[in-house]
Amino acid sequence: MSVGGMRIYLATLLMGLLCGTPLFGQDTAIGGTLAVSESEIDTLAERVGQQADLTTEARDALLTKLDSARNYLKTTAAQDAAAAEFEDAVGREREIVEQFTAKTKALEETPPSVDTEGATAEEIDSQIALVRTQRRGLADRRTKILKAIEDAPKRSQAIQERMTALRRQIDDAQIALSTAADSLEGAVEQLANRAAAGAWEAELERLKAELISEPARRQIQAAERAWINRAIDDADRRITLLAAAAESALSEATAAEIAETDAIASQLENMDPRLASFAETNRELANQLTATA
Repeated sequence: MSVGGMRIYLATLLMGLLCGTPLFGQDTAIGGTLAVSESEIDTLAERVGQQADLTTEARDALLTKLDSARNYLKTTAAQDAAAAEFEDAVGREREIVEQFTAKTKALEETPPSVDTEGATAEEIDSQIALVRTQRRGLADRRTKILKAIEDAPKRSQAIQERMTALRRQIDDAQIALSTAADSLEGAVEQLANRAAAGAWEAELERLKAELISEPARRQIQAAERAWINRAIDDADRRITLLAAAAESALSEATAAEIAETDAIASQLENMDPRLASFAETNRELANQLTATA
């Protein structure tokens, strides 16, 4: 962990203590018996559909709440996946940094080269376009990393504020869920609240994982930036080599055309003067192309 990363990490912990928002394992869990499953939603939706004394408006309202619960389940899954990515960064920090370091070293030890043997100027231009596209992708990624580093302090503050709000929402949900439902409408309401609370808790865990993984992600970003800088330099040098090869291929093609025109003109000297004039015109055009290439 770098000195800068350690400072951010300690600052995050201190902010959590000052705000009364613990970071590690001290939140009330919504999981366990309060967890919501897709099958539970389906079962309750079936009950709503079979309830004969419900008006169409009331039934639609209950089904809308159950749809909302399904959406909360999707949100929970997405938050869990994002948290897993942050946790993966912590667990694989050293491995990922070593991978980028190895890629950077390989570029430094291998001079840029291009394969243009037998290629036409148009084919080489296509290679240039491809390398330029790759370079733009690298530059965009570097800009994204630099933006994330620049915004890190504001992001940390925003996370702390959101975590505080989420804890309040979860606490309120725990209170609301402490009363057993005594009707179908109450059961739907309670299930929707449980699904919402589960999504809030998943977001809270994801935000905690983001804060905890900050030092590791900084190290990975530094290694990736070093590789990107070297890869962009390599792309620039390959573009230069390809441009020179394209110019050479064009010159060779023009010279071949001039030689062919001269040969044809020689054959036409004793033939129709109009054909000889046509060959001479082609020769002049070829010479003009050579001069402007």
